[in-house]
Amino acid sequence: MQTHGSSGAVDFAVYALCLARGGGDLLQAVEHAKAFPDHRRVELVLRSAVNAGTTTDAAWAEPLLDYRTMAAGFIASLRSASIFDRMLEQMVRIPLRTRAAIATTGATGTVSAEGAQRPVTSMALANSIISPRVAQAIIAVTSELMRGSPAAATALLSRELRAGVAAATDESFLAIAMDGAPTISSAGASAVNVAADIGQLLAIVSTEAQGSLILAMRPEVASALATKTTEAGALAFPSMTPRGGTICGVDAVATTALPLPDTSGGKLVLLDASGFAGDSELATLRASGNVALQLDDNPSAGAQNLVSMFQTSSVAILAERWFGVERIRSTAVAVATDVAY
Repeated sequence: MQTHGSSGAVDFAVYALCLARGGGDLLQAVEHAKAFPDHRRVELVLRSAVNAGTTTDAAWAEPLLDYRTMAAGFIASLRSASIFDRMLEQMVRIPLRTRAAIATTGATGTVSAEGAQRPVTSMALANSIISPRVAQAIIAVTSELMRGSPAAATALLSRELRAGVAAATDESFLAIAMDGAPTISSAGASAVNVAADIGQLLAIVSTEAQGSLILAMRPEVASALATKTTEAGALAFPSMTPRGGTICGVDAVATTALPLPDTSGGKLVLLDASGFAGDSELATLRASGNVALQLDDNPSAGAQNLVSMFQTSSVAILAERWFGVERIRSTAVAVATDVAY
């Protein structure tokens, strides 16, 4: 049984497929959408881009609600791929571009005897604006691929767009979180040392009752922890897998958004969601078969060899999501360096 969010995510992928099959032309995309009767919402959204609204039509904005449902479903699907989106529910939610006073240290209560003086507690407030950032993923696919099996093409677009947007989001989020964060040096590579490292991180990160702890690491570190054994030969952390799991009672997530290990080793990053403020807006999709792209994961400036989507019978699809996040408590994150498990 599909949930509201999961059905919206599937519709978003079908929407991307129709745009790709139409080469970015909305009228052609509408015709392709007719081949998906089980996803009627997609056709309604595509039609809304060409039908004019009037002041006498009480339902003219209804397709906009359908698009919000699809885009929200896509954003919801990022929770399984993005650390930021996984933590967003427990963050202090502040709309983007909004100035707000955030309590970085909350008030504490006291108990006094009858007739005794009542102590005054204080709150520490930070005046902050959540600046918007855009995470984007551009993929180029051939028209033949998009006109193949609808199920396979939809799954491909859904997987790649989700992975690309999630990776871009987490790279930005982790860079903000780790900037100026307190650090420790890893105690060593044994299972006892691993537990000691995590203990030191937990001692730094002050966990709020409404918080949610995440231990972020690169996949190679997760794989090493999943296979690490004790001196007796048993698995030291049986709840760990190469994709994450739990370790010392903390949710662990493997991510490629962390930088590659340098000569001194990798990093473990412990984060508490309640120490961050942020929000996310809707995702948008665009497609075009009339652009030229530099097909490179690390594009260079200046004159470059460009590939024409028109000449190669291809289409470029751009997915964007606007989000913002700020660290509001210095003890919301701690980093272990020189990790060589």
